[in-house]
Amino acid sequence: MIQTGLPAGPVVDASGVAFAISDPGRALRRVRLVEEIGLPARAVEFLRMNGRWRLRIPRGSADRLEYLLELHRDDGSVEVGPDPGNPRRVGGVFGDKSVVEFP
Repeated sequence: MIQTGLPAGPVVDASGVAFAISDPGRALRRVRLVEEIGLPARAVEFLRMNGRWRLRIPRGSADRLEYLLELHRDDGSVEVGPDPGNPRRVGGVFGDKSVVEFP
């Protein structure tokens, strides 16, 4: 299971979703959103700002977004799993994914 600093779940509104991953100790060197709706590569890269990794995705035509987080740690390890800040999950063949539903 992905372990980060204090979880900060996604904030969803009619125009999109904003993600924030706390990383005050700078243990992460890269964070990516793993999704299957075909977003461009640069659209799934989080940016580090003020001790958090942040990403905003505008709402597309889908009513929901299933995703995983890909965390690249400073020690070179990579971990992929559900968002610890989002308790909403959907089961799948390869395990649970996090999910957000748009209004």
